[in-house]
Amino acid sequence: NAMANIFGSMLGFSVSAAFLSIFLPLVSNDIDVGNREFAIAHPVCYILLMGLVFGLVAAACSTIGLLVSVFQPNAFVSIAFAGLLFFLVVSYIPENSIFDVLSVILLLPTFTRDNETGFVDILWNILYPSLVIYICGVMFRIKLEWRVKNGYI
Repeated sequence: NAMANIFGSMLGFSVSAAFLSIFLPLVSNDIDVGNREFAIAHPVCYILLMGLVFGLVAAACSTIGLLVSVFQPNAFVSIAFAGLLFFLVVSYIPENSIFDVLSVILLLPTFTRDNETGFVDILWNILYPSLVIYICGVMFRIKLEWRVKNGYI
């Protein structure tokens, strides 16, 4: 499911960019991104990287919803929790924090806090949601095996 989210986001960003490139440039000169030179020099790579990071964040929210559904078995929890969680995280995590999800999605600098996104920032933008997916996936598996072992499923 997480891989489908990630590749679906990358495909969606690519198809949107392909259709919009007929009418608009892929990357405008007045964009507010962390690494403007990279975005202008390699717009396709930048769009794929944004799609990858957005897909990772969406998959992380879905994985947390899946983990919560093991503790509270309810269809509403597994379906609606991802959207609710994204709204809460965007609303309540401060903008200056390295855990700010919007900075991660927009590929803005998180550690350097200047106008140049470095390799460490891009690595963090990929590793942060990936670690959330991994930790929640492991916790989900442990709890699900416990529920099966004890006869709750």
